[in-house]
Amino acid sequence: MARNPKRAEKKPEEMLKDFLRSTGRMIPQTPAQVEAFESRHNKKVKLPKMLEDPLAIIEGEYIHTPPADEAKTLNEINDIRRMAARNGLHLSDDTLRKMVADREQAENQE
Repeated sequence: MARNPKRAEKKPEEMLKDFLRSTGRMIPQTPAQVEAFESRHNKKVKLPKMLEDPLAIIEGEYIHTPPADEAKTLNEINDIRRMAARNGLHLSDDTLRKMVADREQAENQE
């Protein structure tokens, strides 16, 4: 088996980084890495209109607004946390999830 002379010059760490960048597990930095990534993942993804401008996202112009159902759940969780804070209690995430599920079940039965 003949060895690739270019490959023999690279350190194992560099080879690993090249592989990770070509597969998308790390952000590609060179044109060769981007080309390798695009050849492996040739499916084009259509971004939503609000995400087309990366500078707007970086500058904070893009604000994620949760769907109505998610916002309702977040409000309920915040209410529960406020009540627990008033009483000096600490509620685990599991307890909070159970409380929200119980409240939803009670609302659905009415």
